[in-house]
Amino acid sequence: MLERWKRVLLQEHLAQQSFEPPVGPAGDLRLLSPHNKPVKTSDGWIAFTINTDQQVRAFLNAVGRADLIGDPRFATVGARAKNVKEWFEIRGAPLTGKTTIEWLDILQRADIAVKPCLRLRRCRMTLTWRQSACSSMRSIPRKARQSQSGPR
Repeated sequence: MLERWKRVLLQEHLAQQSFEPPVGPAGDLRLLSPHNKPVKTSDGWIAFTINTDQQVRAFLNAVGRADLIGDPRFATVGARAKNVKEWFEIRGAPLTGKTTIEWLDILQRADIAVKPCLRLRRCRMTLTWRQSACSSMRSIPRKARQSQSGPR
């Protein structure tokens, strides 16, 4: 199981080492950026991902940075990858001019995957009771089960 999770979690960090010969160092700069984190709104936090050039243009318009739409550093996926530090500084800037609900609406209409970041006390957890030899305890149930026969 450890090997499976290592593969899932570290695949992105193979990055430029994926090629033969390697074209750069290991480590996905997008994932390692200190600006790749939830973004502050006026009343909370949101997390989002922007993948396509169309989403980038929509995002820049939505956050009042239309002046960057023609900037060649951010015009394509490849250009953003080369300028990942600068892109994530822009993308990770606080959005405190509007509420979380307002940003959710704006970004969803722009076809950007976005979700609010909830405080632990607001997360709904479905708990089940398990009986062990020693006591009863609550736990979070498994949603996925591994099949011996593999995916169908």
